[in-house]
Amino acid sequence: MIRVQDEEDDVSDREVKDSERYYRTYQRGMVLGLVFVVCLAAYEVVGLFRPASAGWGVGGLLIGAAYLVLLLIVSLVTLGGRVWKARGPSERRVLDDEWIRLSRGRGFEIAFWVMILMQWPMMFFMAYVPSRPERGVVGMGSMTILLGLMAFFASALYYSRQPSDG
Repeated sequence: MIRVQDEEDDVSDREVKDSERYYRTYQRGMVLGLVFVVCLAAYEVVGLFRPASAGWGVGGLLIGAAYLVLLLIVSLVTLGGRVWKARGPSERRVLDDEWIRLSRGRGFEIAFWVMILMQWPMMFFMAYVPSRPERGVVGMGSMTILLGLMAFFASALYYSRQPSDG
């Protein structure tokens, strides 16, 4: 009887450690997502000031490839060679956690309002900055999306921190 209880405690401790490992992977993925979006936004702003004859280049593709490689490396190192399976018990425990769901909900709400409220000033900025009107329309759309993603990642990370984090 005691042996069965010890085995159950071992399984419970292992599941808790796995959940914490998956939570760290989730948080680090969110931080990488924020860095990725900031890099893309900076690349987009620089692209707005280039002459119309200059091509877009492959900078955005390189930023995206670097993000995917870094995300893969971080997840493999943090998970110790395991793969994130969205339907696994430890992964579901992290994704269904009430605190994480609440912080993601707040992040979506803040991102929505940032996207709505940034339309007005961005309309005036994009009307005069790009050299061609179609670049202004594309720039406004992409910058709105990127600002919304930045607001989501930043606020979800902010609200998901523990009180002991400071």
